[in-house]
Amino acid sequence: MDPASTLENPIVVAGLLTQAVGAGVLAVLLQRFHRQLGRGYLRDWALAWVAMTPTGLVDGKPAFEYVWTGPIHSGSYYAVIHGKAGGQEIRTRARVTVAR
Repeated sequence: MDPASTLENPIVVAGLLTQAVGAGVLAVLLQRFHRQLGRGYLRDWALAWVAMTPTGLVDGKPAFEYVWTGPIHSGSYYAVIHGKAGGQEIRTRARVTVAR
């Protein structure tokens, strides 16, 4: 593992903290705008910024997860997932179909 990209490097730690704080501030601002203006897209943007904060570490590197909250309407949803396993980069597509 490259030591320059792990949590032992203070620049990496500062970058992760800056990303987490910035995403949190934007999420709070967007949520407040949603409450004032009642626009649904502002809530979605706030949740997207929350999803951009690292939620854990895997082998000393940040890991992300997204929890789907709110109503899930019928339809097909698509995602592109990026990851690394054993030093190899993996990219896959996923489709979820919801029928109610």
